[in-house]
Amino acid sequence: MVKFMLEHLEKSGCGILDGSCWAVHCEKKIAGVYTRRGWIMVCSNHMNMQDEVNQVVIHELIHAGTDSCWPS
Repeated sequence: MVKFMLEHLEKSGCGILDGSCWAVHCEKKIAGVYTRRGWIMVCSNHMNMQDEVNQVVIHELIHAGTDSCWPS
C-alpha cells in the first residue's frame, strides 16, 4: 500500500522526496506526524511491529496528499 500511494502521489505531481521519512524518538504519545516541510516522522519508540510502522506511514501519506497536494 505504501508503494502504491507513493506512486500515485508522484503521478499527481506531489512526490515525496527521498530522505523525507524519518524514524524519531517522540516524547509525546503519538505515532507519527506529517510536517509542513513535507517530512514524515514515525515515532519509532511507540512502535512494536512493522505493521504499525506501515499503518503510520500510510496515514501520513494521506496527509501529504490532502494537506500539500490537494488542499481544500
